[in-house]
Amino acid sequence: YMYVHGHGCEPRLNASSHNYQPTLLYQSDDGISWTLHKRFTQDSPYLFHNLFYLTNPVLNVEDDYYYTLSRINSVSGVVLCRSKSIEGPFEWGPKLGQSLRHFDIHFVEGIIYVLYSMIGDTPERILLGTIDTTLGTDWNDWIFLPGPRILEPRYWFEHQNTIVSTSVEGLAKDRHRISDPRLLLDEDMGPDKLSGLLFYSVQGEREIATAKISIDLALYRNATSFRDHRNIHSKVLRSTSLEEADQNTTGTAESMQVTDLLVTGVGRTGTTSLCTLLRDLGIMVSHDNDFDCGPYPGLDGAVSWYDAFKSLNSGRRYKYVIQMVRDPLQTINSRVAKCELLNEEDHLDWLNQRVGDYEEFSKNETCSSFALKNWVRRNSFVERHASWRVRSESVLSEALCLWELCMAAGFGQRCPELKTIDAHMKDMSTSLNSHFLGATFSKAQQVHEQHQLGIARQGMHSWESLSNVVGHKDYKYIQIAKIMAARYGYNVPNFTSYGFDCTFIEREGATKIYWDCFLDGTE
Repeated sequence: YMYVHGHGCEPRLNASSHNYQPTLLYQSDDGISWTLHKRFTQDSPYLFHNLFYLTNPVLNVEDDYYYTLSRINSVSGVVLCRSKSIEGPFEWGPKLGQSLRHFDIHFVEGIIYVLYSMIGDTPERILLGTIDTTLGTDWNDWIFLPGPRILEPRYWFEHQNTIVSTSVEGLAKDRHRISDPRLLLDEDMGPDKLSGLLFYSVQGEREIATAKISIDLALYRNATSFRDHRNIHSKVLRSTSLEEADQNTTGTAESMQVTDLLVTGVGRTGTTSLCTLLRDLGIMVSHDNDFDCGPYPGLDGAVSWYDAFKSLNSGRRYKYVIQMVRDPLQTINSRVAKCELLNEEDHLDWLNQRVGDYEEFSKNETCSSFALKNWVRRNSFVERHASWRVRSESVLSEALCLWELCMAAGFGQRCPELKTIDAHMKDMSTSLNSHFLGATFSKAQQVHEQHQLGIARQGMHSWESLSNVVGHKDYKYIQIAKIMAARYGYNVPNFTSYGFDCTFIEREGATKIYWDCFLDGTE
């Protein structure tokens, strides 16, 4: 069998759009000569009037349905379809997202793995996503979740040294792009691998290339294991802001306000900017109050470091937690600068009020030591229950990264097209709620604001100067921060990768538990 789509078909139904491409089913006995399938006629030839790019169907042995993905004519959307036969008829299921162009699917151990590319990507490349069929019996509740980037145009034969540009809908005019993935699986492929020959188009669909790929699915499943909250350690789960945190707490679940999304981590990572950007794109999140970023609380959730740990005085709970990280030195320096712009003692008191439930600080803490410990502790806790992670340097500047965050939060078809996201990013202010928002923020403006406030800065920390300030007692946090930063993809020179662990600890005679981290062999 072969699914066929293309332009020039007789207009029918919603065929007013010039992009109208119906899908037909052809059959062949020898793979050379093809005819319209026998159950269709020239008067009624279409398997689908308004769907195209139908993928090869995959069989789910649990429900005996064949599943396929298809694009919707005249709408930037993708729909999951199913049938009891590869010949159809197919029924429509959930609409999964926008901007996906071409895709190929494979079913392994209850998960549909999707190879795809994105309209509006810069440059267009081959990506991997998943639809987990084991997380619900109703297929209309299944969602598409993003995964790693598999292949980018790197070689001359893929792009011919043409300028990197943003891909567009329709006829491929840009040459610096790859798309149209089709993976022919290895015959001896086991359940922990997705491997074979990947065919894909290069130079803007002008030629076809092939690559031998092997994806370690066991490693991938482990990296995304907290998408299933049953995999979160029970003691960690009880201290999170996830909706399941209160399941075993008598009389509290009914009073919880549950929304979809919490993006969290450490203060000074750009949460206000991300909150503002998401609201501009129609995702109604809030920050920590009513004046930073729209009304509080947000209908769709929050972008706030306050709720990294479960707030003991709040009824806010969330379905998805996404970790937002920023380069540790940039984050620490931003916190130290904020201390200097305000009264340091008052600022530390204010910070302690917001982290004191699960973090312990000494009475003589400095802003530098506070910022370092806070970066290590909060990020190490959030990474133990977050279902996705973004770096602020990317999510505030790269449309694909923000789209992935939106999809990881389960918003699906509500997540805008990449071209819409990109336009809003270009219009966004780079100085929202921050004196030192990012690496590209004007140093001249930083110095000007400090001068206006009459504050003499002492200079930005390096790893060496930060080590000198915090001293031997807290040097372990320097080592752990470097290890974590490298794992998050930041460039960390001259460090040794030690083993470390983070856990809850109890102080003798104390009624609270605190989260802290230790190098292996230390306490």
